[in-house]
Amino acid sequence: MLESSFGIIFFLKSSKKSTSERYIYIRITVNGVPEETSTKRKWNVYRWDQKAGQFTTI
Repeated sequence: MLESSFGIIFFLKSSKKSTSERYIYIRITVNGVPEETSTKRKWNVYRWDQKAGQFTTI
């Protein structure tokens, strides 16, 4: 039986500028091969829950 794996996470990626807004990236892993791309959306780092990998409501 052929077994496969799949994973998806969202994270904020630091830019060269030190601002509080960062781009949201997505990493998709299929059978141990990771690929990541930008969602082209920005989010405030203080409103992001790193452990959950999602935004928080304040």
